[in-house]
Amino acid sequence: MDDRFSEDDARKILARAAERQEAAERAQLGSGGGVSLEELQSIADEVGIDPNYVQAAAGELALKQRSPAMDFRMGLPTRLEEVRMLPGSVSDRQWGQMVAVFREAFGRSGMTAEFGDVREWISANIGSEGMPVTVRLEPTEDGTLMTLSQSTKTITGLGPALGGSFGAMGGFLAALLAVGDFENAVWVLPVLLFILAIGSVGGVALGGRSFVKKRTALFDSVADKVELIGRPEDPGA
Repeated sequence: MDDRFSEDDARKILARAAERQEAAERAQLGSGGGVSLEELQSIADEVGIDPNYVQAAAGELALKQRSPAMDFRMGLPTRLEEVRMLPGSVSDRQWGQMVAVFREAFGRSGMTAEFGDVREWISANIGSEGMPVTVRLEPTEDGTLMTLSQSTKTITGLGPALGGSFGAMGGFLAALLAVGDFENAVWVLPVLLFILAIGSVGGVALGGRSFVKKRTALFDSVADKVELIGRPEDPGA
């Protein structure tokens, strides 16, 4: 066998080796033995990955698996949430950088608060914004848990409210017309109200889906930036 390989052959060899190793690991995991956190950390350490990141990732996965099922209304989630586990603790300097990211991303100065070791940022004073964004950092045994959340109940409740109002008005008007002596042309009014009822529900649902899609992408982007800022600091820096 040749001792030297071309760049193309080298890539193929490494890719194939990675595939075979992954297949072997899947077979081992499928046997029911599993891998402990300590074993994962040891493997990560051997390939240059900080074991703290492994512990944080494992804690994040366990947390998501334990999370209750999300509530939906009109096909939309009533709450948006992104959860990340940061390795280690977050310093005052890092927290300040994170707050700057939140303010730029959501276009609000917001408010910061601390409750013991828990830090929190909210995009607006409670009551001044219908759907404020809340970021919460809480120390855990696996690292620092970051929860980025926002209620969407203002949107999910708007469609039924508008639809119900227009529908009720249409029904009331139709009842009046039914007992009175009116020309047939007048019946167009309750029909239009019923159309508005259906249209308002559909319009809010479409707008809500667009909002959820964009906001979910924004949450993911903000969480990625927070993860970069929240990397363990060099004690000598």
